[in-house]
Amino acid sequence: MVQQEFENIAADLRQRIIAVARGYRLDADSAEDVAQDAMLKLWTIRDRLDGRMQMTALAVTIGRHLSIDMLRKTKTVDLDEAKPTDSRFRQPDAMLENAENEHWLDIQLDRLPTKEHAVLHLRQVEHKSTVEIAAIVGINPASVPTLLARARRRLLEEMKRRG
Repeated sequence: MVQQEFENIAADLRQRIIAVARGYRLDADSAEDVAQDAMLKLWTIRDRLDGRMQMTALAVTIGRHLSIDMLRKTKTVDLDEAKPTDSRFRQPDAMLENAENEHWLDIQLDRLPTKEHAVLHLRQVEHKSTVEIAAIVGINPASVPTLLARARRRLLEEMKRRG
């Protein structure tokens, strides 16, 4: 493939490579990096390729491999996965402190007025919307944020007193 042919299809190839990279959930900057690297590789071997179809197939393949390589380099571990959940790996003092904190929180939640407790539970634990919470508790949807703020404020005040 001569330089002119490559230049004619380069914009289309670049867009396809970016689409492949975005398909691997890379952000826009990372997808651009993948496209740049892939285009550079294609440019260096352009004289050994015949036609648009072969170049397109190779561009997509190179884009896929570079995207996977980038994901492998930036592989992160979710914090929930990083914490050992098996009690054999936890320190006794940390386990005791955690149990005390959970007990304290349970007591404080039980001290909340019924509606505030229900609204807080539905929002924080069950991830319900304002309209759903209002329907379940039997209140006006405009009251949900108010009750939620009161419940949180009470818990925060108790934490400040405790600590």
